[in-house]
Amino acid sequence: MLNLRELLYSGYVALCKLNLYRSKKPLENVDREYQLKTELISTRLYICLLLLSFTIFCTYTSLVSVTHITVVDAPILEDYLNLYQKYETKLTCPCTNIAIAQRDFISLIPTFHQVCYSDFVKKSWLSYLNAASGKNLSSDFRSQGGVLFQILASFCRLSQDTIKNSLNQFYSTRFISNDVLDEVLLHNQSRSHIETYKSATAKEFVNSFNNIRDVISGNQLLSGFLTNFDFKTSKYSSKPQGYLVLYESKVYNMSGGCNCADTPLCIFPVSINDHITGHVIFVVQGLYTGCLFVEAMRQANLQCLYNQTCLNEINKYIRSSISFNATALNSFAPSRYNTSTDINQLLTELMVESWIENISHSSYYDQCQPAHCVYTIVGKNSAIYIITKLLGLIGGVCKVLYFLTRIVVKIIRRRRVISSFVLLVYTATQTITNTITIEKPSFDRYKTLYSQQHEELSCPCSTITGEYKDFLWITPVFHPVCTSDFVRDKWINYTLPHAASKLGFHPQARAIFHVLRIFCLQANDTISTAIISFNSTKMISMQLLSKEIFHRQIQQFIDTFINSTMSIFSYELSSIRTIIQANFIMSGLNTQSYNYFEEEGSSFTHFIIPAEYGSCSCSASGKCQLSAEIITQNSTHFRPLYTIPGFYVGCYIDEALLRSTLECYFNQSCLKEFVFYLNHSKSTNIMSLDSNMISNFNTTSTVGHLVRNLMVDRWLSNDSFQDYFDKCRPSSCFYTLTIITPFIVAVTTSIGIIGGLIKVLRIAVPLIIKCMRYRKQVRETRIDLRTRIRNLYEKAKHTLRNLNLFYSTESSENERTDYQIKTELISTRLFICVLFISLSILLIYTSQVYVTQTIPLNTTLLKDYESHYEKYAEALICSCTNIAVTQNKFISLTSVFHQVCDSDFVNPRWRNGIDKTYLGIGAYQKDFRFRGASTFAALDSVCSLAKTSITNSLIDFNLTTFISKNLLSQNMLWAQMNASIDLYTMSIEYAFGRSLEIIRDLIHGNGLMSSTLSSLTVKLEPEKNFTVQPQYKTYDEGPDGGECSCHDSPSCNERQYVYLNRSKHSRDIYVPGLLIGCYGFEALLQSNLICFFNQSCIDGLRKAILFKDNFTTSALDQSKLFYFNPNSTIRSMMEKAMVEKWVNSSNYDEYYNQCRPIYCKYTYKNKNNTIYIITTLFALIGGVSTVLRFIVPRFVKLLRKILLRRQQRRTAIDTVA
Repeated sequence: MLNLRELLYSGYVALCKLNLYRSKKPLENVDREYQLKTELISTRLYICLLLLSFTIFCTYTSLVSVTHITVVDAPILEDYLNLYQKYETKLTCPCTNIAIAQRDFISLIPTFHQVCYSDFVKKSWLSYLNAASGKNLSSDFRSQGGVLFQILASFCRLSQDTIKNSLNQFYSTRFISNDVLDEVLLHNQSRSHIETYKSATAKEFVNSFNNIRDVISGNQLLSGFLTNFDFKTSKYSSKPQGYLVLYESKVYNMSGGCNCADTPLCIFPVSINDHITGHVIFVVQGLYTGCLFVEAMRQANLQCLYNQTCLNEINKYIRSSISFNATALNSFAPSRYNTSTDINQLLTELMVESWIENISHSSYYDQCQPAHCVYTIVGKNSAIYIITKLLGLIGGVCKVLYFLTRIVVKIIRRRRVISSFVLLVYTATQTITNTITIEKPSFDRYKTLYSQQHEELSCPCSTITGEYKDFLWITPVFHPVCTSDFVRDKWINYTLPHAASKLGFHPQARAIFHVLRIFCLQANDTISTAIISFNSTKMISMQLLSKEIFHRQIQQFIDTFINSTMSIFSYELSSIRTIIQANFIMSGLNTQSYNYFEEEGSSFTHFIIPAEYGSCSCSASGKCQLSAEIITQNSTHFRPLYTIPGFYVGCYIDEALLRSTLECYFNQSCLKEFVFYLNHSKSTNIMSLDSNMISNFNTTSTVGHLVRNLMVDRWLSNDSFQDYFDKCRPSSCFYTLTIITPFIVAVTTSIGIIGGLIKVLRIAVPLIIKCMRYRKQVRETRIDLRTRIRNLYEKAKHTLRNLNLFYSTESSENERTDYQIKTELISTRLFICVLFISLSILLIYTSQVYVTQTIPLNTTLLKDYESHYEKYAEALICSCTNIAVTQNKFISLTSVFHQVCDSDFVNPRWRNGIDKTYLGIGAYQKDFRFRGASTFAALDSVCSLAKTSITNSLIDFNLTTFISKNLLSQNMLWAQMNASIDLYTMSIEYAFGRSLEIIRDLIHGNGLMSSTLSSLTVKLEPEKNFTVQPQYKTYDEGPDGGECSCHDSPSCNERQYVYLNRSKHSRDIYVPGLLIGCYGFEALLQSNLICFFNQSCIDGLRKAILFKDNFTTSALDQSKLFYFNPNSTIRSMMEKAMVEKWVNSSNYDEYYNQCRPIYCKYTYKNKNNTIYIITTLFALIGGVSTVLRFIVPRFVKLLRKILLRRQQRRTAIDTVA
């Protein structure tokens, strides 16, 4: 206890005597006492200020809350998961690749309803049913079953094809994420995308069926199955006997009576009937017949197919030449449907039972490729941080305080203060570029900042993508006709034809207004489907857009959406009409052609007379038209009563309506007169349309113009910049200002420099002066080199041996003891050794450790980037200012169509010339002169549809946004774009073929009848009271070879001939490559153009058919073929959308200009360079040496005292002993 008290007392005494300002210059006794007191006061003030400074610094640094930002470079998935588990919302990992193709981490596998894998869609089942049908038409299941199950099989096939194509598009869609998403969020967002995809695809699929149904129903197209019209005959001539075939819309008595003229949805249960009495023997549970087989099948269900007893009953009554035992569906299999679910419900789900969805977070993470992760923690500074900061400041603070308190040493003080003041003034007068950052600005704060800084303000978005529905809504305002009485049942029923009017406008009036209503409904459905995609489309912006740019981009998007939707709608309706017209499908209203029989000897010959409108024949074009007239008729004559202004009739109801205007319906006087002549026996209070309700149309706008605009007069939209701001959620905004260095910054900078500078100068200046003096002495004494080196060595040795960095000024030179001097020398040597070891360790560590070096580069010109890329290749990273670029800015993609699409053979004059060679009475129905116009009309339709489809698709392609966070090299860009273009062209081609396939399947499924009598012929049966019975046609070749009936397949075909002797049906002249079949369009797809590459073959054909039109038909040029050859079938061309080749022209300069990189960097791993090591040593040398100068001498003194005392005790013990 005594020793401790003595030790504390000794420490107190030493502290009281401590003099850090001891003068080395001896003074008189009076001055010495005054100076000593001044030095002690200075020391104590210095120590107090130093302790106070360190206390304040340590207290502040330890208590202040700071945000610690930690960066983890190149994290693998395990690193990310560990970090996320610890820091979750505080973790941010920016993606290197912000636009990831969904195929790279999402997998969707559909499992279809079991019926699509069952016996009931297999060829063997269909053959079994077809063999029992006898190819006759009746309402019996044995006649209809094969067709119904063909339709069911097509539902499955079309669903599978649709999903296959749409999945390619879904997979190629880019998933946008600026930062790595955690697994839960990734799954939620991906699930949202998946559900949107499934919903939109299913809706589009069903809409296709509905649109085709509506066109068939609207035009009152004739089904050869006798399901929507009953065939009647009317005698029009006695000598020779002649009978005109008339059609009467069919009425089904189920549910109180249903007329096919009103709706195509009438149905009736399918049954097996007694073939003699016609009585029902067995009703097939769940199956229906109706106006249109396809619509009947959509309303059917699969109950019978789940019931083995029902199937056994069917087998019992079917007498088929083929044996087949179908296995019932499994009613116990897990399913979201029940046995009575109608097929239409299955179609709305694309016949899918379930989806196997796989969203791989690890694959997503690999594609995202985060270069680093950053997490932030708000907390207190650690002890290590405080100590290192203290070490960094201790040198400078000690020196500054030392000089400030040493007032008595005026010369030294004046020099140091003046130097520091000069440094302070210099620093304070410098200008700096200061970045002002505003954290988490509110919307009002942003508006204030933007009004002050304008485009200088930059606000990076926390969320770079936002769905348009979050800040934009859009709704259509339809043309007033779509909400008027003219599309309501009351008016449509008012237009029913009466007995006295069988010609002119009357018979078509009901159908015309029905089609007008259909146009409105189809437009509404199309818009509803498009809105789903519209709402889910994402707007991409790395930076918050200004209000002006935001509104401009929104308007561009709205315009693109409207134009794209209009194009899709117009194309879909056009494709349906075009294929129907190419197949010359007949109308039950006799608008396209007339059927009649004329007696020739003991039999009746069947003739088809095309309808004519003015000088235009429907056998040459389906677009013939004539002004609509209301006609009155007596027993022998008819005369026009009233011509409806702007209205037309023609081969097809919809085609004529598209060319009509609604001008009369905007004029009450015209409407009143029209109503009077239309049905004067009934009164109606129908009101005219209000012209004030239209803004973008006029009263004389054609219906076609309305349809091309989706029947929409104007669009209403509203966007919210504040909602966009909230979605962007900028975490900060910043702008830059050039200002004078703030005073506090100047002071702290000066302090930071002073410590190290003084240390270096204190060592360097004396050495320099000594060196200069020594060199002067050498020059004066003229010593030889060897002697000079020896002298230098001896002097250095003496200097090092006597170097004393801790010379004591407490006593005069005479009073200094050997013990004191030795202590100082030991302290000096220990100080040097520890300092050297410390700096050596730091030097070795700093020089050997590998660090990631990031070198910034200014790159504003392409040539600068190319120069840097040659040096650094893929290590070079240039961030795009604009990450989302529309592809048309740097890519030009064009298509080169097959030359036939621009040849003489799609010219209407060629078709008209062929048509004129058929006089209606001189050619056999399989003759080229009868079928040729149909063939080339179909070819023209394929070409025109392909061009329209490609044009629409290229608009979408050009406006597609290409997303790249960083500038891509030229090779990388070309590789990505070539892959994208290949996928896109494949998708375009596949979609084109699939869209036509649905139309073709529904034409065959509904048994629509062609005026070329190619699929069904009509037989007059005098023995059955001159009734008419349609019969299926047969051809030489089918899909499986051998004779083929159009009942079984629409692909039946045989070679095309010119029959010179009609009575003998002799095949005189073969037309190479051309086929005929059930439908002109189907036959064309299986044909090739080999004859039309040969001028001799063309000339021979013209001569054989007596082609008299003065129209040159030049052969196709084989040298222009690129992908196809002369033997290529039209189907193979159609599968490529008639495109011979694609031409891709890309401009890297434009891509660079759109990306607009203004900052590049390259990163590499290397050891620290010499400059970094030296600056690091200089930064620490002041603090380390100051600490060592304080600790080492005291440590040596204490150690020597302990050793000395121990030695004295030992000596005392030895003396006593």
